[in-house]
Order: sequence, then structure tokens, then C-alpha cells
Amino acid sequence: GWNGINENIVIKDFHLYNGRRQGISITWGNNIIIKDGKINDILGTEPYACIDLEPNAGCVVSNIDIKNVKMNSTKGVIIVPGGDVYDSPYTNTRDIKISNCEIEGDFLLLIGTSYNVKVEDTKFISTTEGGYAISVTGRYLDKTPYLFERCYFDIPNKTVFNEVNSYIKVIESTITANTLASVGYQNKVLNEFVKCQMTLVRDINTGYILCEECNIYGGQRVFTGKGYVLKKNTIKRKDEGLAIDSLLFLQGDCVVDGNEFIINGPITNRVVINVDSGINTIINNIATAMFPDDWSTYSAFIGGTLEGCKISNNKISDTAKRIF
Repeated sequence: GWNGINENIVIKDFHLYNGRRQGISITWGNNIIIKDGKINDILGTEPYACIDLEPNAGCVVSNIDIKNVKMNSTKGVIIVPGGDVYDSPYTNTRDIKISNCEIEGDFLLLIGTSYNVKVEDTKFISTTEGGYAISVTGRYLDKTPYLFERCYFDIPNKTVFNEVNSYIKVIESTITANTLASVGYQNKVLNEFVKCQMTLVRDINTGYILCEECNIYGGQRVFTGKGYVLKKNTIKRKDEGLAIDSLLFLQGDCVVDGNEFIINGPITNRVVINVDSGINTIINNIATAMFPDDWSTYSAFIGGTLEGCKISNNKISDTAKRIF
């Protein structure tokens, strides 16, 4: 209603299904707990979300705790702002926590302008091909990231994130996806992936991403783009024995520091790190050849347009092969 905010409400032990518009909508609420339930088959009229957090004009949706809820529908959880307040931490949609949930469907999570959104120990499962699974299009309000921690992304036929004007941080998560992210460049913010296990069908083909202490298995080239920071990762092709084009294709302003590149297939007239353009820093890395005989004598660890790059202290496990 319009007589005051709804507060201190618990929705638990439920099964909601066959909803025409949503499973649950919160349009004006504070300190709301949704737990231990199931929502499925929401379909009829847009946005047909399992849970829609969408404040009306002049209203606030805040301190929302969604935990141990299984959702299976065309769309999973939607967080959409309302009104005209965008200055954090006073935006209309704020302080949202999603934990120990399972979200399955086409578009799994849509985050608009909101503040302090955390997703923990949650499983995302995609059931369709193409497009993206999670859209993060909120304004970049401050340095507080949209945080995903210890999550599991089973999205082999989609891009995981479509990110515009936001800041994402993913920690200690397992990711199986077509590719990692499509990033908007308005803020050129490094979206962070830390201590993650990644298996990618294609390459990570966009920039402004930090990967640190990750195990990364790529389908084609692993990284193609600019603005990367890659530190202390293990990087190799997913399919052993296939010819390797290059694991990295750097197009400028990248830092590649302290990584191990595992060569598990032949390199034919190519290099592991291929510098296309720009000023890059490539230091303290090592290439380990699992099958040394497959490394062509015409191949090298680092090559391309190296002018202006800082390159030092890189090593190859098989010293008979060339660094440059």
C-alpha cells in the first residue's frame, strides 16, 4: 500500500508456480526474508520473474535476504531500480543478499541500478543457447562491486556476464561458459575474477578484466583484447592435442605477470603470447610444454609487435625452444 513501508516480513517454506507475471514482487519493503522455498514456471506477461525487486516511484526496496530458494523459470531473479535516486548508498534498491540458491532458466539474473548486492554459494544453470545469462547494467555508483562469491556457473552455451557501467567481482567460483563477459567501456573498470576455476568454450574476447590466481582452460585463444591484468594464473587450452593459435592476443595496455602457460598441443608458426599492438607489460611468466615435440621450431613464447612493451624474466621449461 501507500500508507508506509512494509517491514520485517518473512516468507518461508513455500512452493509458488504457474504465476502469470511474477512469483514474488517487492515494490516497497525493508528487512524482508525469503527462504526455504521453490518457484517455477512463471510465464504469461513480462517480466515473468521468479522474484522481482522493483520499487515503485518514491519507494525503496532494501535489506532483502533471499536464501535457499530454488528457481526455475524463463528468468530467475530480477533487481530493477525505480525512481530518480542514483547516489549510493541512497539508491532505491540496496542491500540485497542472495545465498544458497539455485537459479535455472534463460536469463538468470538482471541487476539494474542498485547498491551493495551480494550473491553467495548460488548455482546458476542455463537451459538455452546464445546471448548472456547475467546482465549487470547498473550505474557505477562507487567502488562497491556487485559481488559473487563461491558460486557455480553452468552456462556452456552463453556469455556469463553482460556488463555495462558497473563493477563485478567474482571470488572462488567455478565457471563453465561459452565466454566470460561482454563489457561496456564507459568506466573502464577492471571486473575482477579471483581464485576461480574457468572452462571456456571460446575465448575471453573483451577487455578490462583482472584474473588473479585462477585456473583457466580456454577453447580457442584464451584472451583477446585490451586492458587485461593477468596475475599468477595457470592458463592452457581445454582440448589437449589441438593446434594452438595463441593463448593470449594482446591489443594494448595489458599486464601479464607471474602466469604459467601450459602448452598441451602443437604450435605451428605461432606464439603463445601474441602482441598485436599497444604498450604491454609481460614479466615473470613461464611456458611449460607438456608435449615438447609438438612445439614447432618456428614457434616462440612471445612475439608480434613488441615495440614499447616491457618484457623481462620470462622462461620456457624446454630451453631448446625460443622465447622471442
